[in-house]
Amino acid sequence: MPAPGPNAPANTTHCREIPGGSGATVDYSGCMSLSVTRTAVLKELAGVGDKLAARTLTQPQRLALLRRQAELGDLRDALAENERRKRAAS
Repeated sequence: MPAPGPNAPANTTHCREIPGGSGATVDYSGCMSLSVTRTAVLKELAGVGDKLAARTLTQPQRLALLRRQAELGDLRDALAENERRKRAAS
């Protein structure tokens, strides 16, 4: 199931299918409540970028890294949105 667009209602449950065809999904609706720091996300995102720069990656390895990069980018954006909402509420 694709992630909702930027105009999706705030209370929408966001699920993604886990790769591999198992049919299992991961619920991202509570991702903003994770105790993950922006610094940790940015550090891992930089590490993934460094790994992607290697020319020795196989196609499946590259695809897995690109997926992880996208997930981390989404988490970074969710954390930033959460901070904006906190500032707006106070």
